[in-house]
Amino acid sequence: MRSAFHLAFCLVVLLVAVLAMAFAVGEQAYADESSAKHFYIGAGLNEVRVSFDDSEYENYVRDKFRGVNLYFGKRLSSRTALELGYVRLQNSKQSVTTPNRQTPFRLFDTEGVAAPQTTATTKATVQGFHADALRFFPLHSGRQSDTSHSRQPAKAEAIATIGVLRLNSKVSVETNKPLTTQGGAISRFGAEKSFLTPRLGGGLQWRLGGKARLRGLLHYYPVDRFQDIIGSAWSGSLSLNFSF
Repeated sequence: MRSAFHLAFCLVVLLVAVLAMAFAVGEQAYADESSAKHFYIGAGLNEVRVSFDDSEYENYVRDKFRGVNLYFGKRLSSRTALELGYVRLQNSKQSVTTPNRQTPFRLFDTEGVAAPQTTATTKATVQGFHADALRFFPLHSGRQSDTSHSRQPAKAEAIATIGVLRLNSKVSVETNKPLTTQGGAISRFGAEKSFLTPRLGGGLQWRLGGKARLRGLLHYYPVDRFQDIIGSAWSGSLSLNFSF
């Protein structure tokens, strides 16, 4: 499963790079460098899919997370930018009921025995910060200004990104009947973990007019951090940003 994810990611990045270079070949400087430098701020929606190393957790934790992303960036030139952002994600609750008999129960660091027909409800929340370097490739150059020899910013751009993501993940579990463990009966427990992971991405950005831009990105995270449960993750985002 993980090798398939890795292969798919490599193909996506390669395709974006080839398309970007194909459109960029022969392009003149598509924007005056001084006018291309600006700050921007944006917000959007994110959806993340994770792959589990431990298949047992697929029954208890949903593999889809949704949330919001806020970011602030500095366009250093028409080709490059640096960006900082905040992301908060959560998944919908997942409920699993044990068989009509006593059953061994193990989830995260909690082990015990579940009574017959015990329902465990799990919910996960993820939040953190990211820092990225972005590289832009013009797909459609802007029109030449009537008052100067410079070109307006590109109408459409391909984007390649590389960065890091610092996350705090928290999973809470609640059972309708207490579990019997070595430490006594419990009905609420969970796990929390903070980690740093690299991320690679690519996508497209469209200038809507004025200072507004619509951006779509796909990121890949070789997570492999959360208690050896999650092997990797993908995220897709759609956002709107404004320059100033």
